[in-house]
Amino acid sequence: EGMVSDTLLDNIIGPAAVYKEENGRLTLMQLNDQYTRLTGISHDRQDRMEHFIEKYRESEAMLIASVMHAADSHPLEGSRGFVELCREDGSKVKVDVRIFLLFSCEKYKLYLTKLAVHGSTE
Repeated sequence: EGMVSDTLLDNIIGPAAVYKEENGRLTLMQLNDQYTRLTGISHDRQDRMEHFIEKYRESEAMLIASVMHAADSHPLEGSRGFVELCREDGSKVKVDVRIFLLFSCEKYKLYLTKLAVHGSTE
């Protein structure tokens, strides 16, 4: 909590979340209400947040990792990709993913991820 201002996450940047990558494992650390509505992932269920990546097909999970690692080389503009997101209810939605590296140290990295439904004007 508190890594990114709740006001910023909830009111300015749309569906967004902060992820931690440590030893190749992604953990969802913070998310806003818009992200919850789009993905169906509830911040009340830590187990879902920690294992959300396992719901993706291997190719989609690799794409997410690729976009995330591309953000390492582009600190100002971040990186972008299109992913089919598997929602908690079993439905799928194609999303435009923008990822920015927020912080990096020897042990882990933090990323800000912004989602938009593919084809929307958000």
